[in-house]
Amino acid sequence: MRIIHTADIHLDACFAAAGMPAGFGNRRRQSLRDVLHAILQRAGSWPADAVLIAGDLFELDRVTRDTIAFLRREFSALQPVPVFIAPGNHDPYTPGSPYAGEPWPDNVVIFKTPHWTAHGLVDRPLTVHGFAFDGPDISANPFGRLVVPSDGRVHVAVAHGSERSRQPSGKGAYAPFDAADAACDGLTYLALGHFHAATRLEGGHDTRVYYSGAPEGRGFGEPGVHCYIEIEIEDGRVEVTQVPSSNVVYSAHALDCSEFSTAQEAV
Repeated sequence: MRIIHTADIHLDACFAAAGMPAGFGNRRRQSLRDVLHAILQRAGSWPADAVLIAGDLFELDRVTRDTIAFLRREFSALQPVPVFIAPGNHDPYTPGSPYAGEPWPDNVVIFKTPHWTAHGLVDRPLTVHGFAFDGPDISANPFGRLVVPSDGRVHVAVAHGSERSRQPSGKGAYAPFDAADAACDGLTYLALGHFHAATRLEGGHDTRVYYSGAPEGRGFGEPGVHCYIEIEIEDGRVEVTQVPSSNVVYSAHALDCSEFSTAQEAV
């Protein structure tokens, strides 16, 4: 079984606060599209058995019809590989969202409620569990409530939320949970979104629990090469590979300017 996991792409994000020249935001938004396109191209050529998108695919307040058309085209070109989307706090499943109001290709499964639901593939023994934010703050937190049946199938889950031990100080938590509660018996892999750095959550459980992180950094607060995740599952063995995906890499450097007398010398 081959699975691709990504999250937090934030299509149509605003970069006005980046302090960069005019036009920078347009280039960065195009770069995010290019990164997603490359990930989906890999899913089709590998090929993957499923693609898991763990929330914040786009920003609901800013998403354009052109972006929705782009997503529909990309997902349709990926058929028959299924795409599972667990809407997060920036792209919640609401009555007015594109998730609810737009026609999506047959291979796209969008989780719609703040409760765990399961979708089993008919042509392979894989079941994907997921839930959706139904607003910027989820109305009911389903973490810790997933029950996986003993049916001989491979069970994975995709979700968006804040693991408490990784929660940044002073920032709001969304669907907060503890990794030990989210990892349950019979669940092979839990694909998470919300935190933008790729992170494995380890502990006294058999489930592989990962934040894929954002596939490309959004500013100097998210430096370095970002990635998406490829998962291979066979005969109880789980291999997880973080694959670099950034077209744009942010990096901060300290420069000794003590000998310079003009800005031009620094340049």
